[in-house]
Amino acid sequence: MKIGQLNALTFSALVWLIGCPQNLFAQMSKQALLSYLETPFAAIPQAWVELSFAQALNLTQSLMTAETIDKPDRLINLMTKKALDSSESDQEVYLETLFNPILQATPKANYSVWKACSKFPKSVYSNNTQLHLQKYLLTQPQYLDKWLLLTGFATEDPVPILQVLEAQKNRSIQQAGKLALVRMGDESKTKSFLKAIKRIPLGDDFVYNIAPLAIYTRNKKAIRYLVDIIIENHGKCHPADAETSGQISCSYRLVELLSPILLETPEEMEKEFSSADAKEQLNAVIKWLKANRKRLQIDREYL
Repeated sequence: MKIGQLNALTFSALVWLIGCPQNLFAQMSKQALLSYLETPFAAIPQAWVELSFAQALNLTQSLMTAETIDKPDRLINLMTKKALDSSESDQEVYLETLFNPILQATPKANYSVWKACSKFPKSVYSNNTQLHLQKYLLTQPQYLDKWLLLTGFATEDPVPILQVLEAQKNRSIQQAGKLALVRMGDESKTKSFLKAIKRIPLGDDFVYNIAPLAIYTRNKKAIRYLVDIIIENHGKCHPADAETSGQISCSYRLVELLSPILLETPEEMEKEFSSADAKEQLNAVIKWLKANRKRLQIDREYL
């Protein structure tokens, strides 16, 4: 028996025993993918669903680097979802590919690449990806403030951020860079940040514009400050529903902002507030926060 025949028989036996891998023979043409991308609100094709991560990346990368489509946003979004459903090793490959070569070959994808990168945990940012990010930051790209915040989250070396701050005096750039340094643990910038936010009166502006900055830093002192505000249970904020009149305690809004980044929280903190039992639910959250204030576990894996 020839070797080729033996291999074929062995493969057939394996398929019979364990079944044919779902993605092994999956195919999708570039034309079919482009047709989907050009059709608004179209359902994701089954052919795309059946592609393995490697197959999908090969197909989309060749399209984006060749600049065969005018707007790569939808294509990057589609591939990002595929990567998020894949293994951590696949996610590492995807992030490296986003920076090199896709971002280099398709500069207009700047915002879409940033948005895609912001969805992945820090653990899948390889050393190569971190280096790519730092080098890209030093080119001072469009949406520089967003790239600064991503760099503060995903990397450990503050030098590229400090270099940008030295070169750029724009207010939004300065704020983003300093926040990134707080995220990295810079004690001086942390002290200044805490001093600044404690001067701002509690109200809608604080909740919607300042609290998210404190949450981004993942700094324990900043998070505890927000927790203390919740426990005090005061302030006048408008409900999240714009059609609901009147004012409520700002604690409701702050709980909703904090709950996604705190680990091992009670059920009352994870579910949305309903008008029927909102007061009782908030009281339960406050009681838990009082008991656990000094041992809160903060999720730092995501932006």
